[in-house]
Amino acid sequence: MASFVLDTRLQEDSVEVGNLDLCTVRLMDDARYPWLILVPRVADIVEIHELGDGAQAQLWREVTDTGRVLTGIYHADKPNVAALGNVVPQPHVYVIARVAGDATPLQLRDPVCLSYTSPIPRDRHKSRVPSSA
Repeated sequence: MASFVLDTRLQEDSVEVGNLDLCTVRLMDDARYPWLILVPRVADIVEIHELGDGAQAQLWREVTDTGRVLTGIYHADKPNVAALGNVVPQPHVYVIARVAGDATPLQLRDPVCLSYTSPIPRDRHKSRVPSSA
């Protein structure tokens, strides 16, 4: 059985902040929004439905608890939860603390973000686009 390996795009766009029973918890490197990513540490799966029933229930508990914590820390109006898999073929769930008047969901994944580690906005897709010769 293969061991869990985090997708390189998730590695490049986020930093690990800890582990829960099932998921590794990562902070999206975008200081504009409190945005965590939960990634089940299960090898060789692409979709959440490939997790066993117990792991699916555990994932939902961890997502719910993460949303509750983010909402409390950031005094958010609500957490947004999304599991999008159109770019990264590894199960992962976004949990974002949202407040009235902040960006729309499409703006959240804007290619230009404000990194926690750099005062200069960076293009999160730049390293993935082949340079023209």
